[in-house]
Amino acid sequence: MSIPQLSLVPPQPALVRCSKCRQVLPASDFGPGKKKNGLNSWCRQCHRGVVSQWQKTETGRESKHEYRSTKRSKDSEAQGHKSRLRAPGGWQRRQVQCIRSRAKRLGVPFDLTVDDLTIPTYCPVLGILLLIGDGRHRDASPSVDRIDPARGYVRGNVAVISNRANRIKNDGTTEEHRRLVSWMQIVGAP
Repeated sequence: MSIPQLSLVPPQPALVRCSKCRQVLPASDFGPGKKKNGLNSWCRQCHRGVVSQWQKTETGRESKHEYRSTKRSKDSEAQGHKSRLRAPGGWQRRQVQCIRSRAKRLGVPFDLTVDDLTIPTYCPVLGILLLIGDGRHRDASPSVDRIDPARGYVRGNVAVISNRANRIKNDGTTEEHRRLVSWMQIVGAP
């Protein structure tokens, strides 16, 4: 007695309607998809037109090859991010870019340059050694603080302190708060 073989591939209809252009076309004009019939809902011509239009507008590139090569270069760029931060002036350049966009978003003044951000060896608030690390925000990472938040990111109103000191107002100990208060009095913060 033989057991009948069941096919896991759904039968494909001879003609299919494209949900984009509404034309009834042969099934061979559709790529594989997740519909019940195993085909894409758009014909290959509509799909190709949308993809090429997307590549021209969204990525600003004309071909898939250029898009893929740019994507690869962004991946390798992310790996090089750590070493660029450790390069002389790398952290400062990155901070100026980030602070400029944050100031624009918050609507506060901004006039900092790379030269305005000097990283002290030790945090002036907590006295911990400042380390530029792997791009993560650790307690000993340098952080730019506005002394008077209302004045914005302007010369004379920013200080490079540890990330921990900058976060202390959220979860600091009494001793850390005392150190923060004494530093704020020294720099004349309101």
